[in-house]
Amino acid sequence: MPRCKQKRPWRKTVGGYGHTVIVEERSPGSVLYLRWWDPSATGKRKSGNTGNWRWRSLKHRDKELGEEQGKELAGRLLTSQEATATGRITLGDLLARYEAEVSAHKKGSQPREDRRRIELWTYVLGANRDPETITKGQITRFERLRRQGRIQLPDRGLTANPSETTIGADIIFLASVLNWAVEENLLPKNPIRGYDRPKTPKPKRPVATYDRYERTRAKAEEVGEQRLFGPFLDLVEVLGWRVSAICQLWASDVDRSTSAAAPHGRIRKRGEVDKEGVDMWVPMSEEARRAVDLVVERNPTIGDTPLFPAPEGGTRRRPKAWSRWHARNLHERAQRAAGYGYSCPKCKTDLGNEQRECPNGKCRHVDRLPRDPAKKLLGFHAYRRKWATERKHLPAKDVAEAGGWLDTRSLEECYQQADEATLLQVVSEPRKLRETIAETIAAASGTQ
Repeated sequence: MPRCKQKRPWRKTVGGYGHTVIVEERSPGSVLYLRWWDPSATGKRKSGNTGNWRWRSLKHRDKELGEEQGKELAGRLLTSQEATATGRITLGDLLARYEAEVSAHKKGSQPREDRRRIELWTYVLGANRDPETITKGQITRFERLRRQGRIQLPDRGLTANPSETTIGADIIFLASVLNWAVEENLLPKNPIRGYDRPKTPKPKRPVATYDRYERTRAKAEEVGEQRLFGPFLDLVEVLGWRVSAICQLWASDVDRSTSAAAPHGRIRKRGEVDKEGVDMWVPMSEEARRAVDLVVERNPTIGDTPLFPAPEGGTRRRPKAWSRWHARNLHERAQRAAGYGYSCPKCKTDLGNEQRECPNGKCRHVDRLPRDPAKKLLGFHAYRRKWATERKHLPAKDVAEAGGWLDTRSLEECYQQADEATLLQVVSEPRKLRETIAETIAAASGTQ
């Protein structure tokens, strides 16, 4: 019986010598990838020279579109090759090097965000542009068009009405790339240095309250089969850390031995799981110790095992901790059980904070009733702002150290919020400024 001929993965080569790009499937019917040779990349060549293949997923199966994207990349590589021969670097080459040498080593969603911004600036300024010729006037024009929603990428949707903060973040990224190029001696100077990026005058930074915490905590035991979300929420409230750092707490990060400086023990935030890379031990409060004891009681752990193990995935030898998305799901369920959130007035289907049309296919009712802002679902970061705001009366340096801020500027500008109680103290409890004897004498001698 003749053997069936196995289907081979599709492949197409575009470009020429020195700027060849291969558009291919890794397996028949899979998404397409771009593959090209980068002579500057680190590799394991027998000669000891640098150079290696680079890959990029196109995340689609359209062969005609993939071929066009391959030709576009080949053109950028050719331009880069010509620029190298003349001692000039193009914006496309600069962005590609930044992506490979800097973005690829960032954490979380940052590499994906950098990829979006690279495509944005390549489209706006052009891959062949000399970075030294970028002007502040061009950035001002970009700012105006982006605010009006008139910049749209061919293969990626952009928000029609971006906030000032979003536009400013795009500009900061370009400035960071140009500063990195200066440090690497690729450019003599940053041509947009000192550009005043746009900022949202009054950004929406919701702050949780202790009353909300108490109501949500009362329903926290009802969500999750592990019965760990209650003490988890306690730690969120008393530590003030980012939720990802609490999700990644291990049994070895808790020191329950007491001392004069830490009467209830200590707890460690590891730098590798923190956004700002802060690694530190902080003393536990009585509430934090109570929460940790409750976690250990319900999930006995020792050594390198997570305090909050993922309900699925992982093995006994390599257990996985909660993801922040799992914690967010539990938090939303607890909030809804506590009476927060919005629902369809007709069929009671859950709605989001902004959603008005009921997602129930049989209902499709549009909620036009006014909404109570106090019922809005909040994320965990609102508790971090609450934690910082509750400690405004304490030295900012100590608050930043305990909460994991690298400097006090972001703590005071973005996290500590004005509230009615402290505003009342400002206007009701002044310290009257008096003239001292020395100032009186100096004033009198100056008039003579």
